[in-house]
Amino acid sequence: MGYGAIRTVRRTRRPTSEQQGEDVIRGILMTDIVTGPAIFIVTALAAVAVGFLLARKPSRRWIVTVIIAVAAGLALAVAVWFVTIRMLNLFGTSLGLTNYLWIAATFCGIALAIVSFRRSRWWRKVVAAVCIPLFVLTGTLAINANYGINVTLGDLLNISTDEPIRLTPPTADDGFDSQLWKHWHAPAGMPEKGTIGTQVIPNTLSGFTSRPAGIYLPRRLSSSIRRSCRS
Repeated sequence: MGYGAIRTVRRTRRPTSEQQGEDVIRGILMTDIVTGPAIFIVTALAAVAVGFLLARKPSRRWIVTVIIAVAAGLALAVAVWFVTIRMLNLFGTSLGLTNYLWIAATFCGIALAIVSFRRSRWWRKVVAAVCIPLFVLTGTLAINANYGINVTLGDLLNISTDEPIRLTPPTADDGFDSQLWKHWHAPAGMPEKGTIGTQVIPNTLSGFTSRPAGIYLPRRLSSSIRRSCRS
């Protein structure tokens, strides 16, 4: 069997269940939580949940309970703001009106879910229990989207989804061309974007074992890496 046949066999080999599971997890972690549909779906579910919690037989007792829950949620939100922003100054700046509104809405939703446990059937208690983490998730995603720093779920959880990059070791022929900008032309097949990935930095001197470092390769280097990986 020749080398070409071996490469053909490797290409047609089915991925293992472990690889499929890793692909699924990686796909979940790469979910866009800023501009993708995920944040809109979660927000819509939270709005439906609020409507469900409020949809009870109207009575003076229930109206008073809802008012107390909303007031308690607002009071707790103000208390968190006063401690974290005014007293401790944990963020070094104001979070902005939009984020404050989301914090208040989150606490009000949690308070509404808690009071829904009283004088309700078991299935309403189950729904109220599910609503609490749903409201927390909605507020977290909304505030995160306002900043736009953590674009994916993996970014928010501080879990890297970048794949390792195979780097070509430098050779003695590699030199610095100070006139490269005058005669350089983009090679055929150069990608439109660079490559983001990880690489293990050798610790020959320090001996320190660190996690893989995140690196960015410009378009020109990305095309070289791709050709070396195919060779």
